[in-house]
Amino acid sequence: MTHHHPKLEAEAKKHQKPNKKHSSHTVANVFHKKSIGDIAKWQSRGVVYSINADDTLHHALWYLTKHNVHSCPLIDLKKNKIVGFFDYLDIVSFTCATDEEVDNDTFLGELEKRLTSTKVHEVSDFSDRDPLLLLFETTDATKAVKYLFGKDIQHTAVVDKKGAVQGIISQWSFVRYLRDHISLVVEEKRGATLGELDIGVDPIFCYEEDIVIDVLKILNKNRISGLPVCNHKGEIVGNFSASDFKHIAYVAYDATHDKYDKTSYKGWDTLVDDLYKPVGEFVEAVFEVNKKDTKDTGFDQVHSKFVTAETTYEDLVKLVVESHIHRVYMIDDEKHAKPIKVISLVDIIRAAQPDDFFKDSTLDELLELMDGMYLLDSE
Repeated sequence: MTHHHPKLEAEAKKHQKPNKKHSSHTVANVFHKKSIGDIAKWQSRGVVYSINADDTLHHALWYLTKHNVHSCPLIDLKKNKIVGFFDYLDIVSFTCATDEEVDNDTFLGELEKRLTSTKVHEVSDFSDRDPLLLLFETTDATKAVKYLFGKDIQHTAVVDKKGAVQGIISQWSFVRYLRDHISLVVEEKRGATLGELDIGVDPIFCYEEDIVIDVLKILNKNRISGLPVCNHKGEIVGNFSASDFKHIAYVAYDATHDKYDKTSYKGWDTLVDDLYKPVGEFVEAVFEVNKKDTKDTGFDQVHSKFVTAETTYEDLVKLVVESHIHRVYMIDDEKHAKPIKVISLVDIIRAAQPDDFFKDSTLDELLELMDGMYLLDSE
């Protein structure tokens, strides 16, 4: 259904007038006069990955790993329409829910059964982080920034007037676009230090001796996608994220195959080892995998990245994009690497906007202001 409200739209336009105090100091300049379709086409480069909504979780995990993507829209092939999204946060929440529902003795067997029999559309937005919202390609990019980053929505699809998917937009899309157009941000903002911006939040972390399944529960409980792994001194020794589930699930199938083949199923004996392995040992094993040819494995070359309070905003943006990471840890000093802040993609964009830019509002109010957006009916 489409949401329109002339009075609210007029009010929104009134508030969008340049603010002499703030406008030249924000990244709004980067997205000025750009549509969400412009960003989507730049981001996708003409390639849009999608998953059949009736595929199994086993198949969907293979697909994400094969194409080295963190999320995909789900398509109902019979109706030829998008019906949801699936990402690693969903599979983490699904795994934690399975663990809560069954006894420890039967957990792994039940997890195997559910991964190979559950349809992926049944797990869409299981993490409760991505409501099914679509953006028309003509939607103003600045409004989209306000929506996605104001409500911490991970991603959404961009559609034409007929509802056909033209691309996928995520928080990562905007940060990448910002990096490539960073010169449009005034020097006073680009050269500001992270300490001056007071960017980031207090870290939630785990210790290297914690087991992987318990770390997954920490992610799920705190609604975060990753966290630092620390030693007994509180120093960072690695990074664990929801997308690391691909390393756990990888043992169950051969993701290097060009086509999904259920006969490539390898068994789950090593899954037991991974889920109940100390997370420090796990991230070290992932590090070794990452040193191999990523073309064959489909894995990211992702390692912990650090900044300090003296790092500039521009250097932060470049580090995140060039390292292809979704969070950076601010440390007290380079010698000890104790985390004092975690900086996410949301923090990067929010730090560059006026304080009132993301003024809180209900979802319905936000939809009213965004004339290009519509919410799909649940049926």
